[in-house]
Amino acid sequence: MQKVNKKIKVLTIINSLNLGGIEKTMLSGLNYIEDSQIEMLYCCFSKGGALEEEYRSKGAKILYIKKTGLILLDFLQLLAIIFKNNIDLVHSRFAFTSGGFVLASKALRRKMIVSIHSTSPTSFRKFKKYLFIYRLLQLQLKVHRYLTLRYADKIIGHSTANLNAFLEKWKDDERFILLYNGIDFENLERQPKEDSNLADFVKNSHFVFLHIGSFRLPKNHFFLLKVFKSLLQDFPNSKLILVGDGELLEKAISLSKDLGIAKWVKFVGNDNEIRKYFTYSDLFIFPSLYEGFGNVVLEAQYFGIPVIASKIPALMESSFIDYQKYFFDPTDENEAAQNIKKILNDLKSHQLEDTIKKAKKHTEENFAVENMMQELSNIYIKSINENQPQL
Repeated sequence: MQKVNKKIKVLTIINSLNLGGIEKTMLSGLNYIEDSQIEMLYCCFSKGGALEEEYRSKGAKILYIKKTGLILLDFLQLLAIIFKNNIDLVHSRFAFTSGGFVLASKALRRKMIVSIHSTSPTSFRKFKKYLFIYRLLQLQLKVHRYLTLRYADKIIGHSTANLNAFLEKWKDDERFILLYNGIDFENLERQPKEDSNLADFVKNSHFVFLHIGSFRLPKNHFFLLKVFKSLLQDFPNSKLILVGDGELLEKAISLSKDLGIAKWVKFVGNDNEIRKYFTYSDLFIFPSLYEGFGNVVLEAQYFGIPVIASKIPALMESSFIDYQKYFFDPTDENEAAQNIKKILNDLKSHQLEDTIKKAKKHTEENFAVENMMQELSNIYIKSINENQPQL
């Protein structure tokens, strides 16, 4: 890694420090940069994230900023934070709404990096039914995108799918970088492997299915519950474990009761120690409508759990290729159920043993968090050493 004259202060802007894939990746990454030339600070829209105390225990400084949705106010807020904390480089995790942050960084001649974690700005989709508001938001997104493309020093895509969605010809622009998320395998190994409550729940089960993810529309929990109900006809007394929390949790619990499957479904809420859930599971199901990458798919493969998921571009990058023949349209319940039956039959007949081993090896060799953080650190230092573009 190239040397710099002083420790670089990097400010990462993120929504909150909750139990999301990138939040966990960044937390693990602190173990690999704490003794380097980089000091990490985090700027969040909301307080009280489930991982905040763990970040602080590793020496991270956490700041807060109001979520305004307005370019000018974002500009003014970040301007003050950069000036007060003497920030050298800003790394925004908001690919589609970083316009104000980019301008603030450039106004103070600081380096600016923007990460792309999804294929579209998911928070805006709920406004589609309000046509006028939606069109105004679309116009604002175009301004954000223009400012990012005009002034960002680097733009990191955490999957090829994300980069393709953001800019079709991204390969022609040397500022664009593909950097896959990494998994902290050592941390996973330190987690508890067994749990008596889970053991009691899955006892004498036909099959145990697992999903880990926040209860938001993109994760497609309602679809999963309906598919699970149909699977119970062929695999009675199977169980479904759902790990996560979110705005749709109560509706999902209510739906499980309406479908008459509540006693076969376990809602466990947020839990950062996920190893035990893989211990008791036979199949990981991930029916997302859209994803940026899917870190949890890598975690399932690492623990030797077969994966079946949506047939969407991002999950084709995180999943092992031999599983992809089972993938399904996340809007087609019948196709999902049929393909799950196929992979279960192959699992029962021991046809997946070689695939499971290869998937684990592929994950270990290509998605270690220490390799990701080494590359990200190099990007930070290289950016600092490059000439500053002018406004």
